[in-house]
Amino acid sequence: MNAGQTTVARADPTRLLTPGTRRLMRVTDWGFVAYWTLVALHLVPPRVLFADYHLASVAAWNWSFLPLDLTASITGLIAIRQPPERSMSAERLAAISLLLTSVAGAMAIAYWAIRGQFNALWWLPNLLLLCWPLPYVARWARVGEVDHRAGRDGDAPAK
Repeated sequence: MNAGQTTVARADPTRLLTPGTRRLMRVTDWGFVAYWTLVALHLVPPRVLFADYHLASVAAWNWSFLPLDLTASITGLIAIRQPPERSMSAERLAAISLLLTSVAGAMAIAYWAIRGQFNALWWLPNLLLLCWPLPYVARWARVGEVDHRAGRDGDAPAK
């Protein structure tokens, strides 16, 4: 290192995908798949459906989450299956998945809050979807900032 030159410490990108994060993502992502399978097969009992689900507009609102939830699931499941040498790709996919998961929870909570409807059976899981990814997304944002300043570009070797 030359005099006057500083280095920026690179954070370990695998910090985001700890074994605990992987477990939470696996449960959440397969939970999305299970939920949509039950909905598609009409296996959710009417007594546990949220308020006004029998209205076509409310059912359509629910179905509008399908692409969001499945994109979160697919990116998450791919991320947690990446080999260690693809850690930056896995980290980016995980960040996308976690952010989409949080957005899905936020959108559902916002909808019911606007409508003034509270049902713990639906609020609690969606509050979890909203909240549990946020510390990981914040950590990923900090790691990405450090990697950007250090000149790291994806999985390519540092120059």
